[in-house]
Amino acid sequence: SVQVPVSSSVCQDENAQYTFAVSDFPKGFIAKKTAKAAFADAVAGVAANVGGTIHSDKPVAAEGVSGHDAVIEIKKNKTVVRLRVFFVGDRQYQVIFVGPAGQENSKAASDFLSSFAPGK
Repeated sequence: SVQVPVSSSVCQDENAQYTFAVSDFPKGFIAKKTAKAAFADAVAGVAANVGGTIHSDKPVAAEGVSGHDAVIEIKKNKTVVRLRVFFVGDRQYQVIFVGPAGQENSKAASDFLSSFAPGK
């Protein structure tokens, strides 16, 4: 198990929670994995943390940086998590929307998720 410092900012409104998180892994840690494994581990980690099930997980790119866009369903409280995860070197960026099931593709969710690009 490795200690990974995480910095995050969270905002919420009456319907949803919006989170931006940055994790700094030890030097060379991410390079030891394939990109596929790194993204799979990141999405699975979020699903495990929220007690949800991965509904979809697909590649996405922002400013030429590859990432993944995933949807995680939390059936017990009819909530959905949609996240985008990117790696730049050993730094992981997560942009996360949490809201009522069915809102994962709403304008608010999509605008928030697309507001971040690793090069900004």
